[in-house]
Amino acid sequence: MRRWLSLACAAFPLLGIAQDGAPVRESAEVRIANRTIIVLHGPIVGYHAKERADATLERIERVLDSVPSPEVSTEEAPDGTRVLLDGKPAILVTKVDIDAQAGETTAVAAREAANRLRNAILERREQESPRYLATALAFAALATAAFAILVWLLARLYGWSVRRLSAVAEAQSAKLRVSGVQVLRVERMVTMARSLAAFTFWVAGLVLAWVWLSYVLTRFPYTRPLGEQLRAHLLALVGQAGLAVVAALPGLLVVVLIFFVARAIVRTASLFFDRVEQGRVQVGWLDADTSRPTRRKRPSVCFMMLALCARVTLERP
Repeated sequence: MRRWLSLACAAFPLLGIAQDGAPVRESAEVRIANRTIIVLHGPIVGYHAKERADATLERIERVLDSVPSPEVSTEEAPDGTRVLLDGKPAILVTKVDIDAQAGETTAVAAREAANRLRNAILERREQESPRYLATALAFAALATAAFAILVWLLARLYGWSVRRLSAVAEAQSAKLRVSGVQVLRVERMVTMARSLAAFTFWVAGLVLAWVWLSYVLTRFPYTRPLGEQLRAHLLALVGQAGLAVVAALPGLLVVVLIFFVARAIVRTASLFFDRVEQGRVQVGWLDADTSRPTRRKRPSVCFMMLALCARVTLERP
């Protein structure tokens, strides 16, 4: 018996009735030229949201079939706000279709729907124009050719940068010695350089592909909404990356400052020990015989202390 009761309760939403007896809120989109004009809700006065959306779409299609470029306007009604198409009722926005708690009104929602409907009608006419589609196809072909050329140049730049970074890594790895011991092997430095170049190449390639795809999609009215979404996502990602870079600037400046301080200290220490070895500087606790091993130890200790300071600075909240 309990099993049948639980199944019946679970079936209430499918019947459009909530478990507390109130109707379940429904929603259905009205789409013209692959663009959402408005989202209608229900049930209201016995009509479900899907029935309202289908009736609204039928009224809009009927006007568009008879009038090439109808005028879109709005007017107040006793039960909400109407969107008129060539003076005929097309969309009825009621209180069920708005979020009153967010301060939205039927007049505002109707005006936004009217603006989207104007754009959708224009895009629908463009979609039906062979001349416009031919022009859009030409621009898309040019963008595709430019994208292919940029990818080819990026690949050539990747090969050159890998060779250049590998050469620099091999040259610099021999200099990275602490107390006579090589810190990093040549193979590891070359692998790190190749990985850095590959990562930069793939990021640049993905950004180029994203820009190309969003541009091509926006050339055609039917795929324009998807292209606009891709472009908005790309701008959002770029904005987030920019904010992250700005937030990291203080720590990066500290690291750069520590690097130059360490470099100045090492050069000063090297100059000091050179003069001690040459006998130009006399120090009671240091002579020419002990200056060379001391020279090897002091810079390494200095670098370790500065690296510790940099780590503490970057990890500090």
